[in-house]
Amino acid sequence: MTEQVNIKYKDRLFCALFGSEEHKAWALDLYNAINDTEYSDPDELEITTIEGILYINMKNDASFIIDDAMNLYEHQSTVNQNMPIRGLFYFSGLYQAYIEKHDIELFSRKAITLPTPKYIVFYNGVESAPERTELFLSRLFQNPDESCMELKAAVLNINIGHNKELMNKCQILREYSEFVGMVRSFKKDSSLSDAIGKAIHAMPESGLLRPYLIEKRMEVTQMILMEHDEAEILRRIARDERELSRIEVRDEVKKEVREELRDEVRDEVRDEVRDEVRDEVRDEVRKENEAIFEKQREYAEREKERADLAELRQAELAAENEALRKQLLELQKMPAE
Repeated sequence: MTEQVNIKYKDRLFCALFGSEEHKAWALDLYNAINDTEYSDPDELEITTIEGILYINMKNDASFIIDDAMNLYEHQSTVNQNMPIRGLFYFSGLYQAYIEKHDIELFSRKAITLPTPKYIVFYNGVESAPERTELFLSRLFQNPDESCMELKAAVLNINIGHNKELMNKCQILREYSEFVGMVRSFKKDSSLSDAIGKAIHAMPESGLLRPYLIEKRMEVTQMILMEHDEAEILRRIARDERELSRIEVRDEVKKEVREELRDEVRDEVRDEVRDEVRDEVRDEVRKENEAIFEKQREYAEREKERADLAELRQAELAAENEALRKQLLELQKMPAE
């Protein structure tokens, strides 16, 4: 019987695999691999997926509560530094639903207890990314040090060849990564629809994912086509925003460069003027010193003349005194009349 495709179905393949009641065991395997635990009963897992959001809008992939923690697992095919703020919106809705479901009274004087939030982003885009990246909500604020809120998003690269230890612990996650890689590889030489079909048949027959992909081939194809369209729309938006930002940044940089050049020219002119003024001042100081030295020389000559005149006058006075002394002696030798 031909499978009918629900054209309103806008979910992601990642969410279909890990966020549905049908595949709780796969979600539990993923949780165990992430947290290095060994839970075995999928029924202990409570799925709390947020659904019904358009694919070009904010939309989480899978969240569930286990071990007193609210785990939000999201898939991303593009690098996005704003995941913490997205996580804030997601958790706000999840906690509101949790409070309503459990009839928790917020206005009670007794402090309530909520599951601890844990936010994991699984990245498998084409852009290069590290094995693990931690993004913080506070770093998105204008004054991070003054923030009263914090939220951490751990981004894991699940492309083929990355996070091998995690992949070895979770078979379905590894097969999902391999399937996405195959689709990209086959797409180089064929249409996306044909690449999806080739990738499905190339999956190992003994694997977990192949039977699911064959059974829900049309839905899987629809999901991937939608994801591809979404990625293309996001790339166009990013390209347009980049171009607008480039224009804005160019004007800012142009203004900065003008100011820098103006400062450089001002500094160069100041340096040149400073050198010129230094030479002028040096000449002025040299002339002032020469004038001072000339006045000192003239003063010394006048003092020497005064000293010579004083010495000459002293000699003349001494001669006069000697002559008077001799006259006095001769007068004393004359007989009295």
